[in-house]
Amino acid sequence: MATDGALILIELKRDRTPREVVAQALDYACWVEGLKGNDIAAIYARFAPGRDLAADFQDRFGQPLDEDTLNESHQIVIVATHLDESSERIVKYLGDKGIPINVLSFQVFDQRPGRPPRYPACRVPFKNRKSEPGSGLSADGKIGKNWQSIPSLLGGRC
Repeated sequence: MATDGALILIELKRDRTPREVVAQALDYACWVEGLKGNDIAAIYARFAPGRDLAADFQDRFGQPLDEDTLNESHQIVIVATHLDESSERIVKYLGDKGIPINVLSFQVFDQRPGRPPRYPACRVPFKNRKSEPGSGLSADGKIGKNWQSIPSLLGGRC
């Protein structure tokens, strides 16, 4: 969630990304677009039992959650090791048309049997984002300002 109440959809793929991943992310965005404030609060409560979305938003961002502007917009982030040419073309087209869709690419540098993979290098081209970088993207399951926490989703660090 961003400071303006925009929701961030993150589609995580560990291997090469076929163009269907973009379609899947867009399908999720269609679903998210119809969510009302009470729906979002219920989803938050399911993943953060005993917590309150409005209170946590206030704690994290230092401002009250404006339920009137909650989910007025959303952003799509595809996280993958690689995008195929078709997916890159589709994401560029959507971005050029004003759809806030972006890609975070990463490389696996160490994947030994029996050890978790390490992801020390990431590339984050947020050129299609409408809001300022670092304005609220949270990839670690928390409402947050730090988009650099995205690698925590990948089980590693950048």
